[in-house]
Amino acid sequence: MRLTKAFVVGRHTQRLKRVFARHFKIDMRKPDFVVSYGGDGTILYAERTYPGFPKIAFRNSSRCKRCLLGATPKIHKATEKVYCEACLENAIGKLKRGKFKILEFQKVEATAFFTKNGRRNSKTLIGLNDVQIHNSNHFHAVRFDFCLDGVCLEKEIIGDGVVVASLYGATAYFHAISRKTFSKGFGIAFNNPLTPIRPIFPKDGFKAEAHIQRRNAELVADNNPEMIALRKGDKVVFRPSKEKARIIQLQ
Repeated sequence: MRLTKAFVVGRHTQRLKRVFARHFKIDMRKPDFVVSYGGDGTILYAERTYPGFPKIAFRNSSRCKRCLLGATPKIHKATEKVYCEACLENAIGKLKRGKFKILEFQKVEATAFFTKNGRRNSKTLIGLNDVQIHNSNHFHAVRFDFCLDGVCLEKEIIGDGVVVASLYGATAYFHAISRKTFSKGFGIAFNNPLTPIRPIFPKDGFKAEAHIQRRNAELVADNNPEMIALRKGDKVVFRPSKEKARIIQLQ
């Protein structure tokens, strides 16, 4: 795949755009690839804005801490495709010479079935890292049942919610609340439950359901500002998404 058109997403990108403009045509509408410049949240925003376009992520840092082109220890496969600003010229050279491969990461989705203004509605959110139910009031836990592939695993969980993560999000919020990670498939972690519950690593093609029993909650995906309000009687169905993110790995 020959790359000729690029677009840069992030904050304070003027200098980076000038650098890439010397080597590629800057095309906002139909780029061959998208450059994410910032932190973890920027790549999530870039994928939400340009879903399915190949992406390469650069941290706005001059230090190589987690970068395949710099000196780095062994790191998780979900985070090794992040590069630093110090390696920019080296990375551009590899992009121009075709020294890269594109890895695909399956996303995860959640469909909420909820009541609004007396009418039943449904809406789906898709996450690159994760989708999650979170209590809407930090002073009150949410209560919900949780089922996986037609089997009810837990009745009336009392806690802050549940996170369903993709492989790309294995080292993100899922890891923060479970202290676990995974190298294939998906992960499900329960956020601060009253009774400890081990994380679940479902098989491909899984279908999980959460039924809200008490208190209000919100369904969120990644750092998407769009949230869906959930109340008693509402249901959320989690499953692998048909969408895939395409991440550039330099060689």
